[in-house]
Amino acid sequence: MRHSRQNISCLSVSAIFFTNTEVKFLDSYYITIDAIQILLAKSNGFYLISWSNQNRTAISKEELARILASEFGITKREATNYIADLN
Repeated sequence: MRHSRQNISCLSVSAIFFTNTEVKFLDSYYITIDAIQILLAKSNGFYLISWSNQNRTAISKEELARILASEFGITKREATNYIADLN
């Protein structure tokens, strides 16, 4: 498996719109697992993972790591390392 991490400017992923509500990401970056780019973000106290046409939310880093590990077949330790920099 090829794993890489790519930091991005928060300005380049500044907002997503949900029914007239603007959500600003406080922290976000992309990672790549098996040639799939995955957005990891924290906004308003919640964590978001988004790839292809899929989105998942979590209320903690631990839950986000569990989702990342189960969706992409990686270990929980690998998943925890990927999300470690989300503040």
